[in-house]
Amino acid sequence: MSNWYIKRGTETAGPLTQDRLKELAALGKIQETDLIREGETGPFIAANQISGLLLEKGSEAGIAQQSQYGAPVKKVIMHSLN
Repeated sequence: MSNWYIKRGTETAGPLTQDRLKELAALGKIQETDLIREGETGPFIAANQISGLLLEKGSEAGIAQQSQYGAPVKKVIMHSLN
């Protein structure tokens, strides 16, 4: 199982499991401009460029998540990351 890393500015968080990455995205902790990398080496990719990681605000799935968490959040699908 791969480890994931999130970079915001000069700070890098990780290693994270894929489940933890999904959880952070669902809680709205991952911003569209955060950089995501799978593994310890390789290029970072903007979170908004990873298909299925973040849903658009106001989307049906995103709205459904609002009631679950009590505040607007983004839902994670992550099929493209498997």
